[in-house]
Amino acid sequence: MLRTDERVLLVDLLTPPAPGYRLERAVGTTFTMQLESLLRIPLAVGGAEMSEGIDPLGVMEAVRSSADRIDVFCQSGMLSVPSGRNALLGFLEPLVHQVRRPNPGRLFHPKVWLASFIKDGEERRFRLLCGSRNLTSDRAWDAVIGLDGVQGSTTHALNSPLAEFVASLPGRVPNGVPVERSAAISDLAQAVRSATWTAPSGVTTGENQNEWLKFHWLEKDRPVRADLSGANRRLVISPFLNAAGLSTVWPDGDCTVISRPESFAALGHEYLSKLRDERGAELFELNDAAAIPDEEDEDVGLRWSLRGLHAKVIVLERNRYAHVMIGSANATDAAWSGNTEFMVEVIGSVKELGINAALAQTEGGLRSILYEYSDIDDITPDEPKLQEQLEWALVDLAAQAFTAEATPDGDSWQQLVRGTEPVLDSFVGDAKLTVRLLSGSKAHSPNPGAAIQEIWKGLSAEDLTPFVVLELTAGSVASPVRATCVVMATLSGGPEDRIDRLIAKQVGSPEAFLRFLMLLLQLGKGDLFDPGSILPGQNPSTFGAFGIGSAGVLESLVTALADQPQSIDEIDRLVTRLSATEEGKNHLPPGWDAMWSQVLIARETLRSAK
Repeated sequence: MLRTDERVLLVDLLTPPAPGYRLERAVGTTFTMQLESLLRIPLAVGGAEMSEGIDPLGVMEAVRSSADRIDVFCQSGMLSVPSGRNALLGFLEPLVHQVRRPNPGRLFHPKVWLASFIKDGEERRFRLLCGSRNLTSDRAWDAVIGLDGVQGSTTHALNSPLAEFVASLPGRVPNGVPVERSAAISDLAQAVRSATWTAPSGVTTGENQNEWLKFHWLEKDRPVRADLSGANRRLVISPFLNAAGLSTVWPDGDCTVISRPESFAALGHEYLSKLRDERGAELFELNDAAAIPDEEDEDVGLRWSLRGLHAKVIVLERNRYAHVMIGSANATDAAWSGNTEFMVEVIGSVKELGINAALAQTEGGLRSILYEYSDIDDITPDEPKLQEQLEWALVDLAAQAFTAEATPDGDSWQQLVRGTEPVLDSFVGDAKLTVRLLSGSKAHSPNPGAAIQEIWKGLSAEDLTPFVVLELTAGSVASPVRATCVVMATLSGGPEDRIDRLIAKQVGSPEAFLRFLMLLLQLGKGDLFDPGSILPGQNPSTFGAFGIGSAGVLESLVTALADQPQSIDEIDRLVTRLSATEEGKNHLPPGWDAMWSQVLIARETLRSAK
């Protein structure tokens, strides 16, 4: 049954499936992405969600410790510019990969996450999420399917589309992906070929997963392998529609279509009448007003804060069985004949997964937030607005390979950013192009007809960054129209301790370090807490005053040695990084070195004994 009261968090993807398991690798894809949203994912590896009560230092260390195990791919030109400057974004540099359009005029549009988990002496486990949600803070109605699996001894043909799709990702990046990351992604793709998946609730067609599960990778030159014909009833949920797309996903049978009113209206009166009168279509739109509960409803701010339709679902009924497809593909010709898309299909009983179950009027049923679409006046689709035209221009501009080179400049640094393709002589609306570093505000205007080649001087080591902001501005000075995006350059040069300096800059005092240490110990246990409440009122000027020898830091470290020794390893990695610079050493509390050396001796003794 499709329900409106289920809440799936992306952080759940990276939560180990059983005690003792740890994240080995995670690969994600998204159309649009916000770096701020990406920050939340590495924190899940540390065992917590980011909230206002979590110290930013916790985010920093969670990102740092998991950066080598996570890769995220998004459409070039669709990485949004953060609302404010945030030094922590530097820790995301290894994770982000921007890909080219798969074909001219088409888009990289899948929303797939695949993670593997390992445990000594146990089989590898997998978790897969496939849906319609981008890696942003948007709060639209989305759909997602989650599957858990284990690695077996033999490969299964049904996993081939998933494995081949994951393996194709590094080759889509203009600058390529570092060799070690590309190899790890390839290993994950190979491993998932032998995955056996656990059937979700309602899937009852037998023990053989070939009978209930299919993966569909859609792209040009890959024939549509999804069997969309021969259904006596079908349900199509798609925020975007056109006639060619509907004819693909609805070749026969009765159909219920759920979409946005503007998408219905754009089809035109004549076509909508044909759908209703000749094909018996039922047309519904989302009723946001129906999702406004009593102010005292416990779901206020969670389910009921959602607005707008973004889910993509197809349900086909063939006799006793229902086929449910969930993923990224709209009912448009672009989705089914050119975009890169991914859909997961499960097959179960009509009673459990069929259209009546999906459109149930009961609480949690989809029908409870729908109403019939009735406005079928003709509408002439609007010409793309200038803002949209500028955004699409950035998609093509951002698809080239950018490089960045950092070199010493006296007591500071300079950074040179280069593109590989000439800048157009003119953009729509006579828009002007500017380029700046994400870490700064100084913008340059590249020369039309030549490749981007701009330099910034007088930078600190912390200002060096591969994140580059492109901006197109058109219109009047009084009322400008702007489109922006972030592109990833391949950064070379710069100090080897650039990341260490970022850490030292964030861990700005002995007090901050000790608060951070306690945060790591709590994250190791999966607890959420307010690190600002640790040892309130204590004098942080010396290590002893902050709790050594009392029920404070020392006791927590001794407990961690027994219960969560991996936290000791995390802290040691941070201490090593801080000790790499004089500034970082000054942020370690007095007396730390002597105490920590004893903790490490105890850690090694316990490791050897085990």
